[in-house]
Amino acid sequence: MSDGAWTCGTPPPKPTGLCTGDAAIDQMLNDANIPHVIGLSTSSVYTWDGFCSAVQQVNNDVPGPALFLGSGQNQVDEGLVNVTGRVGEWR
Repeated sequence: MSDGAWTCGTPPPKPTGLCTGDAAIDQMLNDANIPHVIGLSTSSVYTWDGFCSAVQQVNNDVPGPALFLGSGQNQVDEGLVNVTGRVGEWR
């Protein structure tokens, strides 16, 4: 405890840049520091870059997106639900 606040060390830096290829979804994932939140920063098996690479590959290599990133008015919400669901499978 320092100055009345609990600390657990300095979190790793937030990711930046492309992950899913959708700017709004990527920005929210980066701002939330998802790799750190779900423990990827300490994983010896999975990496955020590996996940992002896989998302891009499956969405570019098959007819139609393999990981639906949403559509219409609720596109970002739908896309985030699907991406975080996949990330959640790693835990």
